[in-house]
Amino acid sequence: MLKKERQAYILHQVNLHNKVLSSSLCTEINVSEDTIRRDLQELADEGKVIKVHGGALSYSFNQVYFPTNGVYSQNQKKTIAQKAISYIENGMFVLTSGGTTIIEMARSRPPQLKATFISGSIPRHS
Repeated sequence: MLKKERQAYILHQVNLHNKVLSSSLCTEINVSEDTIRRDLQELADEGKVIKVHGGALSYSFNQVYFPTNGVYSQNQKKTIAQKAISYIENGMFVLTSGGTTIIEMARSRPPQLKATFISGSIPRHS
C-alpha cells in the first residue's frame, strides 16, 4: 500500500471511529509500527489528527462543549487558566486534576501549542 493510500485509510478510520490505535493499524494495513508512527506524525503535523501515545484522535475531541452556566467564579477561573497556560511550552507533558478550571485551561490553549495534557478526571456533561 502506498503512503497516500495508508494515510487516506488512517483518516477514514479516524473519521469513522474518532480514534485509531497504532497496533490495530499495523495489523489492518500490514506494515510496521514505525511506518504507522511516521504516518500519524505526518498527519498530525498537517493538522489532520491529534497524535497521542499509541494512536491518534479526531479533532472532534478538541471541540468538546462543556456548559459554563452554574459554574461559580467563572471569570476568576479564566484568569487562572490563562496564567497557567502561559507557563506551558511545546513538548511539555502536563498532569492535571479535573475540574472546571482545567476545562477553562483547555479552552484558552493556543491552537499552535503542542503539549500533552493528562487528566485524571474530566467533568461529565449531559
